[in-house]
Amino acid sequence: MATPQQNAINIAGNKKKIYELERTVDENKTNILLNRSMLMVNKKIMERNFEAAQANTMLAEANTKNLFRNRRAAMHLLPENTDVEKNMKNSLLNRAMSRELITKAETNAKRIAINRSIEEVNVAMRKVNEMIMELNEELVTKNTERIAENTEWINHGFPEKPNVEDNAKRIADNAERIAKKWHETRKMLLEEREKIEANTAKIYARRDRILENAEKIKVNYGKVKGKF
Repeated sequence: MATPQQNAINIAGNKKKIYELERTVDENKTNILLNRSMLMVNKKIMERNFEAAQANTMLAEANTKNLFRNRRAAMHLLPENTDVEKNMKNSLLNRAMSRELITKAETNAKRIAINRSIEEVNVAMRKVNEMIMELNEELVTKNTERIAENTEWINHGFPEKPNVEDNAKRIADNAERIAKKWHETRKMLLEEREKIEANTAKIYARRDRILENAEKIKVNYGKVKGKF
């Protein structure tokens, strides 16, 4: 049979377990936020490179357009004193125009593929936003319920008349819930830590490649600009 003294001992034990659980939960949150911070930095660098690459694409396409325009202009200057020269001139013009159209068609096909990839990214981001919104709604709902509980306690005191047996049952339930959540959280913490350690090297290596690509983009920008 439970006694107030034994209940007090069990409560003290639960307090210690709660402290350990709180420390583990907070450590897990720190690791999660650290990982997210690194991901966001990488995301910003990739977005910057994406914008730079887009600008380079526009410059390269303008250069291509000017190139074909100049080629057509040069061909129009060719002599056509004989039927052979005239046919050669027209066939060269047709070849230049067909190549230009083929280049445009191939470029459009790649644009379509890029658009599809962007849409996939957008869908993934929408899912992430939905997850964040669901989390926010869950937190708001739980807070509303707890505010109502706090108000009830403030206005009316204990929700039920205290007794030794109910206290013992509540203490045992607390101990079971704490133990279960501690093991779950500890497992998540270890998994997240392993993930961070595994991803850190990849993230920094990818960042180096991203920065290297940014330098290549700058070089290409200079090359394209110099051809105008």
